[in-house]
Amino acid sequence: MPRNKFRTVAEAVALVSDGATVGLVGGGSGLQEAGALFAEVERRFLETGHPAGLTLVHALGIGDKAERGLNRFAHRGLVSAVIGGHWVWSPRMQALAADNEIEAYVLPGGVVGQLYREIGAGRPGLFTHVGLGTFAPIRVDDLAAHAMHVERYDVPAATAALIASGRPVVAIGTTVVRTLESAATGPRQVAVGPGATSLFIRPGVGYQFQIVDALVTNFHLPESTLLMLVAAFAGYDRVMAAYRHAVAAGYRFFSYGDAMLVRREAP
Repeated sequence: MPRNKFRTVAEAVALVSDGATVGLVGGGSGLQEAGALFAEVERRFLETGHPAGLTLVHALGIGDKAERGLNRFAHRGLVSAVIGGHWVWSPRMQALAADNEIEAYVLPGGVVGQLYREIGAGRPGLFTHVGLGTFAPIRVDDLAAHAMHVERYDVPAATAALIASGRPVVAIGTTVVRTLESAATGPRQVAVGPGATSLFIRPGVGYQFQIVDALVTNFHLPESTLLMLVAAFAGYDRVMAAYRHAVAAGYRFFSYGDAMLVRREAP
């Protein structure tokens, strides 16, 4: 007999154990929100004290600024940490964070959405360790004299295998570009394991990209190493045209602003 793929709300919530990481979906004002499941988690915790110590992950704001959505989880002991892209719909959860009752992290909603996509597709991730040096300004007139900061990374074997398979490689962020290009041992080949990079990719030096086909990145500060990498990758004229359009259209710049997808310029 095939296993029953359908569960009641109570049966589904009973699967959530203490200390579990739970991904939530939905939007503000209850849009596509699993309201019955959220309510059952709250009811079960208030009656039994379980599940407890959850880590919640959500991309968009979830709730109604009163009782629904993320507010269902805003009880001391039910949640230990929240990683969210938008908190405005849950004043109760904001209060727990402000009182240091929970660990609270804000990530761009698009980043969390990409995380969900990769998990759902069973694709491996890539660990990078971004430091403050990413935002260090250039203080020299001769770019060749600029001391590029060092970033650590770790390339899983599964990631290297996917790259070697010939599928298009889309880097999410300039740090991933530097990581994969630094780990490259040849076209479509990267070394597995930990490493460090101080690679400074910029226009005018003829850098040849070996791994990355496309890049999702923010609109960066003028005269930054990040903008120089993007210009070298997609072509100076194309990137400057994109930035002029972004300014004219009122796009949001920098780390928590709008993003763009750019393809590598043909050699």
